[in-house]
Amino acid sequence: SFNSNTFMLYSGPPQSTQRNIIEKDDIHKTLLKMKNHNININFLVGHAPYIINLANPSLEKREFSINFLTQELNRFSQMKIPQMVLHPGNNLHKNKSEAIYWIAQGINKIFSNTPNLKTKIALETMAGKGNEIGANFEELKNIIDLIEDKTRISICFDTCHVFDAGYDIKNQFENTIKKFDKIINLKYLSVIHINDSKNCLGSKKRSS
Repeated sequence: SFNSNTFMLYSGPPQSTQRNIIEKDDIHKTLLKMKNHNININFLVGHAPYIINLANPSLEKREFSINFLTQELNRFSQMKIPQMVLHPGNNLHKNKSEAIYWIAQGINKIFSNTPNLKTKIALETMAGKGNEIGANFEELKNIIDLIEDKTRISICFDTCHVFDAGYDIKNQFENTIKKFDKIINLKYLSVIHINDSKNCLGSKKRSS
């Protein structure tokens, strides 16, 4: 009814890592239904669950996240989805530089586990709630700088998150985009979440 040609989906509950096996026949039927409703498969976006944290100081938990996201990337690839949005992670260790390093190395490991896949990981801009990594463009750039295969990394620009993080896109949208381009480079922008914010500028609450 919206005449849209794209949408975003999860492969399971966004607050859980439990996943069911996806049957090839179901994928075929779904892709056919999308085609019949003018949905462009090239514009589809998947989203990883929120609870994954590649910056967890626990090696065991980071390895779990890497293994899960490797499987998740494979699932979205099977569904012909070209982008998987990922919340970068939460800095539980208090050493932000080390947390950023862990995130990047986790993504590098995921990519090395999936050398034949084309599905990208799109790091989402965050609001800065709690210990979130990625609430400023510099942190996202620092992650990208450490990624070995930069052809498979991109950015998801969430308007609610960016506003709540302190970027005044309401009054200075063009300046914000120029800043994004200068720090990260617009070539990495591949997904946009267009959301209003219930909060004031810089609230760091991320509710839309």
